[in-house]
Amino acid sequence: MIVDLYVAVPKGEELDPILGSCIEAGLDGVCLLGIGEPPPIKTAQESRFGARLKLFFGVLFQVDRGGLVWIPRDTEIFDNWSIKPPKTTNDVLEITPDAATIAVHPYDRSRGISFGDTIFQTIGLTGIQVANAKQDRLRNNMAIDASTRIKVAPVGGTGMEKPERIGRAATVFLEDVEDQASLIDSLLRGDTWAVEFLGSLQDESDYRDERYKGPRRSGRGRPPRPQGGYRR
Repeated sequence: MIVDLYVAVPKGEELDPILGSCIEAGLDGVCLLGIGEPPPIKTAQESRFGARLKLFFGVLFQVDRGGLVWIPRDTEIFDNWSIKPPKTTNDVLEITPDAATIAVHPYDRSRGISFGDTIFQTIGLTGIQVANAKQDRLRNNMAIDASTRIKVAPVGGTGMEKPERIGRAATVFLEDVEDQASLIDSLLRGDTWAVEFLGSLQDESDYRDERYKGPRRSGRGRPPRPQGGYRR
């Protein structure tokens, strides 16, 4: 089952283009993230595309060391949201013990502060994003090494990018995940495989590592088979 675990939804953003891109990319599911606040759950579920995808929900928090994707086991926690913006990783972990916490690509500083090597001293992580839409070879490999060394689930996702970039990186779950609870269980077991769909890039200049020249793909539709992935 192929799921994008990191699709950020800025407040007021239209969901149809995002969910439509998920379907065109051949994804089975997507985790929609509100930025510092609950995501638009009802809007997603009522979308004309909502029934064609497994929908999961979480929040993207920016803390002192970098970004954290937080996915609760039960979305009821969003119903009466009164949580103050967390400042540290520990603050996020204390919101509820029954959630998955994923470090956003720890070596990517393009959007500000990131974990860097402090990732090795960060306690309580469920996973690390090791593949994103930017396809940065060097930083991806550094994140893969971190997830292997601290023994947490490697995951992939789009990141804070435009809808047309959806489908360039995702997470393969070894078993079907039907709801938030089974998603959390799979992440805790490490039953994931981060993949990059190299053929989905429409312009080779999108690669930061110019040494790699991957194939182009014309048109949209289900992406080619994964060209490589990383499992714990």
